Amino acid sequence: MKNEQLDLPEEEINVDQSDCNADKLAELFLRAENAKGSYLTPFDRLLLEFLYTKQVVINTEELWMTLKRTGVKISIATVQLCLNRFHRCGLLGKQKLEGEKKHCYSFIN
Repeated sequence: MKNEQLDLPEEEINVDQSDCNADKLAELFLRAENAKGSYLTPFDRLLLEFLYTKQVVINTEELWMTLKRTGVKISIATVQLCLNRFHRCGLLGKQKLEGEKKHCYSFIN
């Protein structure tokens, strides 16, 4: 029997990046709910999604101003409360940058 090569069209496998990100975000929300011990508020979800997708190191005031510029009505106290809660849960890192007086938060992978 001869080795014959079949000419079959190759199938392309397209993985939509937004589906992967949505799955990772859903996994993050589940992890956050478990760490928090209760459901996530819309503000919790908003802050986690922002920090996860942007991968920034940001302080409370900068985050609050960024959200305000995008039209989100949220108080700075709510931003601080959410950031501190997720820091205690181990989802966010908290650090004081060189020469800065305020703590900055970032997402921990």
